Amino acid sequence: MSNLRDQIKREISECKVKCEGNPATSWGMEYFNNLFCNLPDTFPPGSLTSTRTGCQTIMPQHVPLRELGCTNLSDLRLDQSYSTFYKAIDDALEAEGISLEKVLHCQDLFRHFIRCNNEGAKWRAHNLLMDIVTPAYMRLREQGYTHYDLAQ
Repeated sequence: MSNLRDQIKREISECKVKCEGNPATSWGMEYFNNLFCNLPDTFPPGSLTSTRTGCQTIMPQHVPLRELGCTNLSDLRLDQSYSTFYKAIDDALEAEGISLEKVLHCQDLFRHFIRCNNEGAKWRAHNLLMDIVTPAYMRLREQGYTHYDLAQ
């Protein structure tokens, strides 16, 4: 196990303790912020959402971010297009043996509970999703992505 993975595990543990018992906070959202927006989702192509599908609808998919004027990310991320970035995420999920069906199911649950205005269930679903994808997040960090690259 790498030192980086150990560090990430410690940070997540600390975040879980910090958020424990506070129903208005989710350790997954507190630590991972918008990582879920970069994960596969089940919105139909062309949907205008704040997720991967929405980004694929409105952003150029094959142009490196640096050419789009972005500056606040790592060189690795700036030199990639959205398409390349999403493939790296998908490859990390696969390499870690994370089931795409589980990711999509948790994404659907999370969005269902948002629509139902069920805060507790929403955050439980989000935290479950983050628990599932944590190994892929660690792999991506080891590949050189920053936390901000992944969680922005």
